[in-house]
Amino acid sequence: MTGSMHLFWFLPMLNSKSIARFKAQMWAKEHRTYVLKWRTKDSNYVNKPNANDLAKLQQTHAFFWQFFVPGATAYLNSNVNPEIALVNDLPLITHSLAYEKKNQYQKIIQHIDDMKRDGSPIPYGSEIRVPEPLAVNVIVQESLDGKPITKKRKKQLDKLHLISRNYNIDPQKQSHCHSPHHSNV
Repeated sequence: MTGSMHLFWFLPMLNSKSIARFKAQMWAKEHRTYVLKWRTKDSNYVNKPNANDLAKLQQTHAFFWQFFVPGATAYLNSNVNPEIALVNDLPLITHSLAYEKKNQYQKIIQHIDDMKRDGSPIPYGSEIRVPEPLAVNVIVQESLDGKPITKKRKKQLDKLHLISRNYNIDPQKQSHCHSPHHSNV
């Protein structure tokens, strides 16, 4: 290689998942919490590596994981329901993870407490593997751009609230995992 091109030879390969992982760790450190992660469902491979190599890749590469940091800003990455403005790039705030069993949150807190290093809590921003949740609960912002709510947006929000009530979605009644930081442990 000649010229400045040789500088790029040693740069790590970055993709949107790697960037998201790094940003999640930074946000968690800043807000004194942890990054919760669970395995993605990965079944469609092209040029699948051998089992040993695949296991190593799955442990280290962000592509194989979903990441969650309570309270962080997130965006929808697909159109869920345009009628109520749940569309691609909708800004959200992550709230909690929902689990089928009510004691799952306590198990996660206990797991974090057990992960001490030299008698001290693990550093904020550390990744902690958790079981795959039933759902990731989010807070939908009323105003998408900080401006006053339009009549159309008010109708969308009213419909979203009605759906939440009809399906009895109540975070107080769900088994959920809020911000697991050391002061809760």
